[in-house]
Order: sequence, then structure tokens, then C-alpha cells
Amino acid sequence: MKRLVVGSLYGLAILGGCSFDWDAYDPRLSEGAPAAGGAGGLGGTTADGGSTSTSGGAGGDGTCTVDADCARGSFCGCASIGVVGVTENSTPTGPLTIATPSEVEDGDVLIVGIAVRPDDAMAVTPAGWTSIRVTTSSASITENLHSYYRVVEAGEAASHTWTFSDAHTGAVGGIIALRGADPVAPIEADDGQSIDGATIFGGLPVDAPSLSTSGPQSMIVSLYGATSSSQWQPPPGMTEAVDLSTLGASTAGETLLMSYAPQGAAGDSGVKTATVERHDGPTAVSQIIAVRQLCVSDRCTPQQADGWTCTADTQCQSGMCVENHCCGGTCRGACEACDVAGSLGTCAPATAGRHGEPDCSPYACDGTLTSCSVSCSSHVDCKGGFFCNGSGSCVPIRSDGEPCSAEAQCSSGNCADGYCCDTDCGGACNACDRPGNEGTCGPVAAGGTGTPSCTPYLCDGSSSSCPATCTLAADCASGFTCTGGSCI
Repeated sequence: MKRLVVGSLYGLAILGGCSFDWDAYDPRLSEGAPAAGGAGGLGGTTADGGSTSTSGGAGGDGTCTVDADCARGSFCGCASIGVVGVTENSTPTGPLTIATPSEVEDGDVLIVGIAVRPDDAMAVTPAGWTSIRVTTSSASITENLHSYYRVVEAGEAASHTWTFSDAHTGAVGGIIALRGADPVAPIEADDGQSIDGATIFGGLPVDAPSLSTSGPQSMIVSLYGATSSSQWQPPPGMTEAVDLSTLGASTAGETLLMSYAPQGAAGDSGVKTATVERHDGPTAVSQIIAVRQLCVSDRCTPQQADGWTCTADTQCQSGMCVENHCCGGTCRGACEACDVAGSLGTCAPATAGRHGEPDCSPYACDGTLTSCSVSCSSHVDCKGGFFCNGSGSCVPIRSDGEPCSAEAQCSSGNCADGYCCDTDCGGACNACDRPGNEGTCGPVAAGGTGTPSCTPYLCDGSSSSCPATCTLAADCASGFTCTGGSCI
């Protein structure tokens, strides 16, 4: 189980029209700094630890129209909703239990995503949770993608459990804990869709549809499920929170991606396209959710410490908003990021498997270097659409009919009889290396022994499986004869 931790950083929401105890809220905008604020209005801390008042705007009452109306160390507008913790878990069968992020406080909003296969296994909504949306794919291999929300209360349970209406073959889920969202009506908008009939081993793009937000600083959360156990590439401009599957690196099982990004202004979110690497399943599903900010937009707000989400440099004490997080550096390396789990707000090597920015193609980031890799030792060191050729180089995956020695070398995900093949070609009397038909699975010529062997019978030239009867001695393997319809 992985957990995304913001350490001791906490966010700020300006609660217009409400009275609350600021010392109890304690934004802790810089490590070791006292809570700011007082009778004159809300305060904050500067990057050098000094306190600033946010009440001294143009109107003298904390209201503002531009950043210049606010005191040093603050800006005009709403702070972004913050991500204070993430947890995840998976199970091959039975109930799914996900721990509550330990960083939560009363009033935080929890967003849950659960992907499960097949579609007969519907998640049962636990008490205290509200279902947001269910997206179902009904292709040959089916799945459901569920989303829920809950407002944290005093005495919040240490974990939450989902049961299912029927037996399943893989369920995976994650919780994102948000601070600064409207606890009364947190969900502003949502949408979803399914993609059926897709089998692209070199990487399957999965779109979450665009939706429209009406308020400033909404948090966009996108969710994706696929009938495989492959790694995801999050949508450009979004931070990966959950990337987990039920079986590890495999073309079976179920996989879930949850990503987030603050949206600074009202309007369309745009389509959010994630990519599941080395996908060999026929289905994928997606959802997109806009979480409403608790915000009065004409107030001066203290700048945020490194690690808090942001949409502009002016919102950060450091003056740098990088990968949607206030950051202590510019993170200029292609495989360097400020939104890495466990290191939010600090430039760190990007998660292994990320494509890099600018793109490291054909290689992927290795999780240790801040620059692009220049060699590979396995297929996971290569970007989707490439494989490691055994000589330390990532090369393009191959089309059906080209020679292969492993399924990762083929765009179809099938390597059979030494060729990239249109199917797994599993029948004993099937072959993908038939002269003139390399790459297309079909029955071997009559008289073939079969793989595995059909003894005492021989393949009949029309069926993919071993015969069970005979009419002639020629239908039987050497040493056998056809008697009464059986090779004996």
C-alpha cells in the first residue's frame, strides 16, 4: 500500500460569511511558524517566516480585486483545495478495505474510486458514503468504475470496507483526502464513459470527458479503470495519486488510476487523457469529477508553503508553482518533478515509468535519475510502444507477422510460434507460423501432430483443437490405426 503524504503542511480556505477559530484551524504555512491571524483579520506567513496581515487591502476589510491590494505574503483570490493524504488497496477476491488517510481532519472531503471486474460485481455503498457515479463497460471482459464521497467526522474510522453484489476477479480502490472543499455540497459536476473493443498492447489512450465548472479553484479528479494490471501515464498537467493493479505487471487483473489537478478559473476542464501501458484487455472506463471549493474570491489569502496545490506562482511562498504544487525549485530535469508521492513541494526524480518532460522517448524515467535514461535492462525501462531489445536499447514494438521472442515485443501482445500474432493462438492444431500466413493464427495442415501433441490422432486441417474421432488410418498418428472411429 502506498500513501501520498504532505507531511505537516495544511491548506487554507477563506470562509466568507462564517466565524471560526483561526488558531484551531492552524494552517501552518511554514514549518515551525506560529498560526497567523488575529482580531484584525486573517494572516499568513512569508517565505522567511515573518507574519503578514491580509486585512489591509484596498478596502481595509480584507477584500481585494488584484494581488496588489493585498499585503506582502498574500494574494487576491482563493487558495487551491489541498490534497492531504492518499491511500490505496487491492484484492483478487472478496471485500475491499481501504485505510483512511491518517492526515485527515474534521470537514475534509474523501473521494474514493473503485474499479472491479466483471460488471456483475457491483460495489455496495457503505453507510455514510454517497455514490457519485458508476460507469460500466459491457464488452467481452466487463468492469465497473465506482466513485464516492464522504465528509470526515469526529472519530472517523481507521478504514472503510466495500463489499460486492457478486463474486469478482479483481477489485482495486483508492482514497484521496481533500482539504478546503465545500463540505455541504462538495461535488460540482461529474461525467464518465467507457471504451469497448480496444486491444492495444503498446499503450491505450483513455479519455475522461470534459466538464464545466462554475466556481474558482475547483479540484478536478479523474479516474480510470482497465481490464489489465499495467501501469498508467497520468493525463498531462495532472498529478498521479493512485496507480495500482490487482496482479502487478500483467495483462490480466484490474487496474485503477486516480489523478488530480486544481482548476484556477471557472470553465471547461478539457478532456483528460490517460494512457494504460501494455494493455491487452478489451475494455477501459473513465470518470471525471469537479470538487467545489469553499471560497470567497475577493479576499486576500496567505501564500501557501511548498507542497500545497496551486494554479499560479503568486499563490506560493516560494513564488514557484510547479506541476500544480508550490515548489522549492524549478525542477528543470526531464525526469524531475515536484509532485512525486512522498516528496511534494521538492524537486525529486519522477516516478519510474513516467515519460519525462520533455519526453524521453523511447526511454522512460527510471525513478532515480532526474535526466532521461539512455539504456534499458527490461521492457519497463521503455516507454509504451517500445521494448528492450536485449542489447540495452528501446526499439519500436512489432506488428503481426514480424519475428518475436516475447509478447512485450508485439503490438498485439501475442507472440506465438516465433511471430507476433493476431491472437494467442492457443489451440493444439493452430499455428501462427504457417508459410505465407505468418502473424495470422489458423489451423495447421492436415496430418500435423499438434502442439501439444494430439497423439493418437493427427490434426484434421480445419479444427483448432485435436480430433477425437477418425475415419481413415491417415487420421491417426504413426503406430496407430483407425478402428471403429477411434485411433488405437
